[in-house]
Amino acid sequence: MSTEELNSCDLGTKEYWASAYAKELKNFEEFGDEGEIWFGEQNECRIVKWVAKNFAVSDSIVDIGCGNGHLLVRLAADHNFSCLLGLDYVEEALTLAKSLAVSKNVQGSIGHKVCDLLSSPLTILENVGTIAHAVVVDKGTYDSICLMPNMDQAKRNAYIQAVKTLITGSCNGEDQEHNARGRFLITSCNWTRDELLSHFTNDFELVEELPTPAISFGGKQGKTVTSLIFKIKAAQV
Repeated sequence: MSTEELNSCDLGTKEYWASAYAKELKNFEEFGDEGEIWFGEQNECRIVKWVAKNFAVSDSIVDIGCGNGHLLVRLAADHNFSCLLGLDYVEEALTLAKSLAVSKNVQGSIGHKVCDLLSSPLTILENVGTIAHAVVVDKGTYDSICLMPNMDQAKRNAYIQAVKTLITGSCNGEDQEHNARGRFLITSCNWTRDELLSHFTNDFELVEELPTPAISFGGKQGKTVTSLIFKIKAAQV
């Protein structure tokens, strides 16, 4: 079944994010403003607590589309995680993320690399290295990709392959040990639980849903944010 795509907008363009992070970097340099916490502090706190509860501080954690890198800084500063990696396709974001890490004295625990998630698995591995990551965290990046001009299933498939590549450290996304252990944690404000399941369950199996506040309107209940945790399906091995 085909997916009904979202209407594209500026939030799906690299130019928008380059300009936004250039402004945030200037504000940080001039006023010490750390920038926006995407989806808010409470949602970030849930993610940080889940990672800290379920993984060792030496496990490799990658934040795809890390922006200002605030989530990784919290994992390093508050929970002593030491093998963290922030990826973004916008260099201005990574400059800000590096500056924030230095300001918190955790730069030795966090690496930052330019990476376009829609590039080929080989290109991703050339940029990132053949490391199997215990957790791949997405906090709004998939939402942004889905707002790109001409979003289609091919781009979605490229994103899915990128996540599998980062979990397994291999081009084909197949590694039995890391398929079983690695986790993909995605937080979205544009897609519901059921929609995310329809996008990803051909390749991933739902493991857990993080609790997020529900809202009621017109007699119906819903959520402004959904956080799901997946693992690669055993059939993918």
